[in-house]
Amino acid sequence: MLLLKPQLGIFLLLSHAVIHHLTLGEEVFRSIARLRVLVSVERELIKALREYISVSRDLLKTGQAPSKYPLINGRTINIYERRLEEVTKLRDGAVGDSDVHVTHPVLAFKLLKRYMKLWNYLMVEVDKDIGKDIVAVMERHRNFLPNDTDFIGACRAIARLQSTYKISAKAMADGALPGEIHKDHGGLSVDDCFFIGQEAFNDNDDYFCVIWMEEGLRRYRQGYPIMPWEDVKETIMIEFQAYCYFRAGLYHKAVKYTSELLALDPENVHGLHNKATFGEALSKSNRTLEEEPRYPPTDEDERYHENCRGEFNPSNVVHPQELICRYVSDHPLIRLLRIGEEVLNVNPRIVMFRRLLDDNETNIMKKLALPYLSISRIVGAEKTFGVVIQDRVSNTAWLSDEDYPDTIIPKLTKRLELVTGLSADDAEPYQVLNYGIGGHYKPHLDADSYSTSRAVNERVATLLIYLSDVEYGGGTVFVKHGVRANPKKGDAAFWYNMNKSGQIDFSMEHGACPVLLGEKWIINKWFNYNGQISHRKCGLSSEE
Repeated sequence: MLLLKPQLGIFLLLSHAVIHHLTLGEEVFRSIARLRVLVSVERELIKALREYISVSRDLLKTGQAPSKYPLINGRTINIYERRLEEVTKLRDGAVGDSDVHVTHPVLAFKLLKRYMKLWNYLMVEVDKDIGKDIVAVMERHRNFLPNDTDFIGACRAIARLQSTYKISAKAMADGALPGEIHKDHGGLSVDDCFFIGQEAFNDNDDYFCVIWMEEGLRRYRQGYPIMPWEDVKETIMIEFQAYCYFRAGLYHKAVKYTSELLALDPENVHGLHNKATFGEALSKSNRTLEEEPRYPPTDEDERYHENCRGEFNPSNVVHPQELICRYVSDHPLIRLLRIGEEVLNVNPRIVMFRRLLDDNETNIMKKLALPYLSISRIVGAEKTFGVVIQDRVSNTAWLSDEDYPDTIIPKLTKRLELVTGLSADDAEPYQVLNYGIGGHYKPHLDADSYSTSRAVNERVATLLIYLSDVEYGGGTVFVKHGVRANPKKGDAAFWYNMNKSGQIDFSMEHGACPVLLGEKWIINKWFNYNGQISHRKCGLSSEE
């Protein structure tokens, strides 16, 4: 039996406790809008910590500490000053733009890590009387602060973005991302890399465990910093690396890195035991280094990721002359708004309505939805509502015409009826979504794929409106047709989920690509099959 070193045992225990908590609470990392609150809260915390250090210095000078205040001494105050210096440097390194702290995945990860590894620990360490301002800030914003699941979600988002957009660990750690316009972010520290790799280990993702431990070791050996409040060592990273190689079946490398560990620490008990265990597995496998499993492993979502990267391989060849773009002119109001219609795919028909909403209207819809954002959920296979999954990272708010009769919503609904030719009488309320760090939704159907019969109250069509531009990523892809709708503020994608015979069109499976840079807001408007009798005639076969 493999001897699991105490460090890994502790990490696994903590990880399992956190995973059981995944469906509880409102995870902050799932919404950039919610993350934005943390930037201003941290500004308050920095001010409060600076005041705490100043008062503590005065108490030391007058001799009141540590006799009267035992938690205050020269050593701890020096540590706090170093922490304050590091945090200030991290924030100032973001080009002075507070918004980039949440719209850049590396900076958003670092922001969450500071809350989990610095501010939360500070709450335990400071004198509550002298540090009452720090305590007050944390208490006042308690409902907005992240927890362990947010940090786990951010780690997984980093790996997801790497998989989708083929970004190396070094490029990600440097913050050198495709489409990047902000360059001076300082990059990830050694312990940042370690924690991403540790979460990959806990998630049984041996490949990302290895590459992030490798990056952590590389940065360590090049003199990159380890945050002063972290206890991350070279030997621990090598232990993780060797164990992940072993778990992946790459025994040659597992033995190699365990030997490297023992060269640094010859008496390492776990290293000695693991070397024997890994060596035994290697001898029993009878495989050469070249015969060991392919690494990295095959990407099970490769076609989805290819589409997100723009590497299309359409299953149906469309003649370019059929992909037209024209002004929608079926109604005087629509002619005045000069709404364009661009055909992205002919059969089945997928179109983009250009300039469907103006900037003011998109901003109003975001403002209306913002107070009601909560974690996005799905309906499970057994009709279980409210399921939270890692395949969908976003926050949701619902807005209906009835609840907002004096806003732009009723006027917008009329406009959507005119451009689609469908009735909204039986449509669902507007679903407004704000995506989080690496926010995405894996390929899925909007119609009920679990239904075994034609449904009169099923989602016959989807209108997806983009409320924001996205710097990089965040497109809507139709994997089986090699089509990608790119997010552009005010535009909308439209397609049918069912054919005229009332059957679900399974080829309309679509996914929301991970957001790499920027922030993504959208609206889903689903038109139901019921109510379209005079707007979309029934057909006799699925081919119509």
